[in-house]
Amino acid sequence: MTAPRFARGSEWRKWDMHVHAPGTKLNDCYQQQDGQPDWDQFCQIIHESDVAVVAIADYFSLDGYFTAVEKFREAHPDDDRLFLPNLELRLNVAVNRDDQEVNLHLIFRPTLTRDEANKFISRLNTEGTTGATRANVTCADLSTKEDFESATVSLASIEEAIKATFGQDASYRLERQQHLLIVASGKGDGIRAGGSGVQRKALLSDEIDKYSDAFYANAGSRDYFLGKSRLETDELIAPKPVFDGCDAHTFDDLRACLGKHVTTEGASRNITWIKADATYEGLLQTLIEPSERVAIQATEPDQKEPYKVISKVRFSGTNDFPAEVVFNRNLNAIIGSRSSGKSALLAFIAHTVDPDETVRVQAEAAGQDDLKKAGPAAGKTWSDVAGTTCEVEWASGEATQGRVIYIPQNSLYTISEQPDEITKKIAPALFRAYPTLKTAHDSAESKVASANAEIKTAVDEWFALADRAEEKAQEIKDLGDKTAVQAERDRLQAAIDAIKTAAKLTDEEVAKYQAVAGELDTKRARVKEIAVELDQLSPFATWAEGVAEPSTIPQAVQVTVAVRPTALELPDLVADLIDGLKADATKQLVTKVEMVLSDSVAAAIAERTSLLAEIQRIETDNTHLIAIFF
Repeated sequence: MTAPRFARGSEWRKWDMHVHAPGTKLNDCYQQQDGQPDWDQFCQIIHESDVAVVAIADYFSLDGYFTAVEKFREAHPDDDRLFLPNLELRLNVAVNRDDQEVNLHLIFRPTLTRDEANKFISRLNTEGTTGATRANVTCADLSTKEDFESATVSLASIEEAIKATFGQDASYRLERQQHLLIVASGKGDGIRAGGSGVQRKALLSDEIDKYSDAFYANAGSRDYFLGKSRLETDELIAPKPVFDGCDAHTFDDLRACLGKHVTTEGASRNITWIKADATYEGLLQTLIEPSERVAIQATEPDQKEPYKVISKVRFSGTNDFPAEVVFNRNLNAIIGSRSSGKSALLAFIAHTVDPDETVRVQAEAAGQDDLKKAGPAAGKTWSDVAGTTCEVEWASGEATQGRVIYIPQNSLYTISEQPDEITKKIAPALFRAYPTLKTAHDSAESKVASANAEIKTAVDEWFALADRAEEKAQEIKDLGDKTAVQAERDRLQAAIDAIKTAAKLTDEEVAKYQAVAGELDTKRARVKEIAVELDQLSPFATWAEGVAEPSTIPQAVQVTVAVRPTALELPDLVADLIDGLKADATKQLVTKVEMVLSDSVAAAIAERTSLLAEIQRIETDNTHLIAIFF
């Protein structure tokens, strides 16, 4: 069985969509050899390049493409790189400020035959040529340099030539794309990103945009053509891929710019990377995923360390697997029917890289304690397949060992129940690829933690206030009913009046007694309050009667200093400085709190001693008066 040409699937490859060959109809600056085009040099430069696909362009003609491909196949029959026919045309409209006609390219399927090409060219009418009559002629009738320099075509004439060559159904975009793509220039000789600023030209530019499948432009215009709102009207349009090419007209240009990123004064040549098979079908995929499939940049996209990428796996001693299985450096999907060996393939790869870990994981997933029962498939232990050899080759070619994360079949459900473990594995890779995401993640976690702390504080405060409100409500209830209180007041007043009459007391003596009784009640109530306060302070300080200075209990005072931003949101050096400030502030605050507690205990004890002495003095000074009422 012949191995597929692109066994690894879609990979990033260099495509040059705009190369002129020797003999190109205009601006042919290729040096000749003995008066003839130097095809050997042209073919050798392409053969030595790392460009997978080359689109051979010529003005109003496809002869250059067929000749170039023929010469290349003769010179390098084993080189099977792809060549695409590129018919470069000028439209009969100008949309930029310099009134340059728009360049339009038709990229044909590489299976295009000479007969089809000749038919298309002979049906493509031009809008103007040199000559006395200025009569419209087809592209096949152009012969002189002046003819090619002055000729233009219309979108309508292109459409008629397409239908005449490929059938009426080719007027539908999807059907037409099976034969050719329309690529408009978005550079100086094109519609230019952002429009011309003149309403009529802008609308013409929109029509060309709608008709085209892709654009030739530089990296700076890529985002514009990927936008859906780039038209002058409110109409949305599909994003379209952007290509570039070296546009070589000399051997020096071809050698210096083919597959290379070159910036010169006033101009630049960019590398076009396309993630697809080097086929016309691969090119069609860029129309569906223009942003994901095409990149214009100096370096290859999605680069990975080669020692972390498995390039291929080779098997021997078994008929259950192919002798060699190659892998894409990105996502690989193994498709097959049940019990076709998908899980066994992964098990063999993991076991080759790290046998001990693979056996441990398999036993854990199966709920087995006996590691000897682990194996690549149900009913098969590793001892059973000892005769099968699996060799893993890394992309570096030199790495003799690597690391894989092996997840056995049917264990994903178990893993899904361990979100913290999943996060531990995913987060580091994600944060390495997107450093700003780590900063945003840490900041979000810090804000969540801060918000949770504030919520807890608010909830605690709410419950504390609710408790206080309930206590006050109970105190009010304990005071008794208003009517009952008033009745008790009247009863006491009657009793006072009776005592006053019996003891023959004057109003002044009664008033003095009431004042003394009120003062004693106030001071005794304060003594009780101090007892409660000292009880509240007792977990944090100790004292003894007669000792002037109480002492705080070690470690009883705890202080937490919260700072926003948190350490997770800051560089390590800044975080360390702030941690130092927090430590100093914590120490100082603990000292101050301990001092407040000690002073509060001392003040309470002193106040209680003073109150007891005053109570004793008042009682002594008013013994006779108090005895009358009690």
